Amino acid sequence: MPRLSHALCSRKRHVMQLTLAVGMLLGLAQLAHSQDTTCSAVRALKPGTCMTYTYGLPPVPYTLCNGPFSLCTTAQCTCKTGNCTHFPLPQDTTAACTCNVETGLSIRMGAVEEGSVSTISNFALAAGLGMKECSQAPLVNCLGAKCTTTDNQTSSCTCPVASQPGQLILEPVGTDVSCNELRSGAPISPKTKLLDQAYQAAVNCTRS
Repeated sequence: MPRLSHALCSRKRHVMQLTLAVGMLLGLAQLAHSQDTTCSAVRALKPGTCMTYTYGLPPVPYTLCNGPFSLCTTAQCTCKTGNCTHFPLPQDTTAACTCNVETGLSIRMGAVEEGSVSTISNFALAAGLGMKECSQAPLVNCLGAKCTTTDNQTSSCTCPVASQPGQLILEPVGTDVSCNELRSGAPISPKTKLLDQAYQAAVNCTRS
């Protein structure tokens, strides 16, 4: 009988320890999600301004802007320094991309103090676009690039080109853009999907 009592007590302690561990993990997860920027803060973002916006698990800081920005998601580009297709490329390889100037909600990494201006390239995913992986295409990453506005509708952005190929390009659904075209894209990385999810979550806040 004492052995049975000891075994039951040991099992009870084990269950309690397991429950406590699971509770702590759930608590940490809830704490991490509670650090996401609230929808009320997103809705309060004034036109022409930016704020630090956290999203994800663990939370990642982004810069969310409300106002003008350069949108390079489907921009065609021209190599500025040497050749953009002979890999590996020098670290300072750049491309010039012609981007649209838009106004609204957009997102980028860092530089929150720069505010919302048409001379910075931010991310915003327009309706009717899908992502396609181009594993051998040059990665022209315009996110956060500095631009020069040519008029009220377009800008010229100088964007870095990665030393190794591989990018996601955005194309209208139902079309097939050639991976041989030099165009603005995004890294083939979970961080790209998380950036898109963070942006979509912010947009959903404005619709609620």
